[in-house]
Amino acid sequence: MKRFNAGVITLLIIAAYFIATAFIPDLYLAFNYKLILALLFVLLSWQSKGKFLFFLGMAFLSTYIHDLFRLDYSEWTLFVGILILGIAVDRLSKPSYKKKFSYKVSKEHEREIFAKTLFSESVQVVTSQNLETVYANADFGRLTLDLRQAQFMTDRPQIVVQANFSQVIIRVPKDWQVDTHGLHTSLAGVKGYDSLGERELSSTTVSLTGSVSFGQVTGQLINLFTCQLKSYFTQLLIMKERKLFFSCKSF
Repeated sequence: MKRFNAGVITLLIIAAYFIATAFIPDLYLAFNYKLILALLFVLLSWQSKGKFLFFLGMAFLSTYIHDLFRLDYSEWTLFVGILILGIAVDRLSKPSYKKKFSYKVSKEHEREIFAKTLFSESVQVVTSQNLETVYANADFGRLTLDLRQAQFMTDRPQIVVQANFSQVIIRVPKDWQVDTHGLHTSLAGVKGYDSLGERELSSTTVSLTGSVSFGQVTGQLINLFTCQLKSYFTQLLIMKERKLFFSCKSF
C-alpha cells in the first residue's frame, strides 16, 4: 500500500503543477520544476527512509535557490557535490560489513550474511544452515543472492535490502514465502514473489525489509529438488569426463 501511495502522490504533485501553470503562467518563475523535484525527492526520502534521496532533493533545491535569487555560484558544481555527499552519508549510515564480498560459498555456521556490490555485478551463494539475518547492499549495480541451499534457524528470519539505482535478485526455494510489506520503495519495483497465503504448505516465511530507490527487487522461486538434481547430474558428468581423460592418458 505504501508503494502505491508514493506513486499517487508523485502524480498528484506533477498534475497540480501543470494545472496551476496553465491558469497562472507566471507561476513557474517562483514555483518551477526544480522546486517540484526538490519537494518530491524529500517526500520520497521521508517515506522510504533513504538518505540519498534527501540529498538529491537538496541538490535540486540548491539550483532553485540559485535561479530565484540569482546568486553568484556554479549551480551544477554544487549539485554534483551534494550528490556525492549524499552517496557518502548514505553508505556511512548503513551497517558496516564484516567481510568483503566474494564469490565464495558462505560457511554453514554463519548467522549473519553481508553481501554488497558497488558499480559492479556480484553473485553470492549462501549455504549456511544457521541463518538469522541476511543483509544485501547494492549501489549502482546488480546483486544476486542465492539462498536455495540456506536454512534459517530463527522465528523471525529477515532479508534487509538497501539498494540505490540497482537490481537485487533473491533466489529462494519454491516452498518459501516472502513477505514484502516491510520493504519501502521509491520509484522502484518488487516482482516475482507470490502474496502470502497462496502457498498453503510453507516451511519458511521470510520478511523482506529495507529500502529501494530507483531500482528493482526480483524474486526467483526455484524448486530445490530440481536444483539438487541438476547439481547431481553436473557432478556425474564431470566424473565421467575425468574418468575418460585418465583412460585416454593411460592408453
